[in-house]
Amino acid sequence: MGQAHVGLVPARAAAATTVMVDGLLLHMPTDPAGMPAKTATGIVDDHLARCVNLDTSRRKGR
Repeated sequence: MGQAHVGLVPARAAAATTVMVDGLLLHMPTDPAGMPAKTATGIVDDHLARCVNLDTSRRKGR
């Protein structure tokens, strides 16, 4: 689990996440070389890290 960053507006963060994922869903199948799954996953991880402080100690095996 994590804690939201101070000042995070949940509705805006949710909207930004939705828009970003929608964009990735368009780019991944149309340009798989330019947007491989590993890159897309990293983008989502980076975005979520800007929203929430996550305990990443459980993710070591990933």
